[in-house]
Amino acid sequence: KEELINQENKQIAQSNQEVKPMQQLAQLQQQFQQQQLKMQTQLQQKFQQQQLMWQAQLQQKLQLQTVKQAQAQLQQQTLQRGQSLLPQRFPGMPPVSSLSSIQRPIGVSSP
Repeated sequence: KEELINQENKQIAQSNQEVKPMQQLAQLQQQFQQQQLKMQTQLQQKFQQQQLMWQAQLQQKLQLQTVKQAQAQLQQQTLQRGQSLLPQRFPGMPPVSSLSSIQRPIGVSSP
């Protein structure tokens, strides 16, 4: 009878040792999946932050470009208006572009 009990104990011990690696494997798989999920979440967050930064930078560049274009357009309009107004205001006066080439009479110092 004792021998039978010993044999049963051996079988139990053996089956326990077979179960142990399976439990360890399951535990490792679970840890791995948790780690993977954590890393995936972190990466996703970093990517979203980066994306937001890129969007903000692009928007700034775009706004700056729009402002520059508007300024250039305004400057152009002002110049055109100035050139079209000058001849009307002063009938004998040459257009602005040729003013710098006017010869000064002798004895008049240049400004």
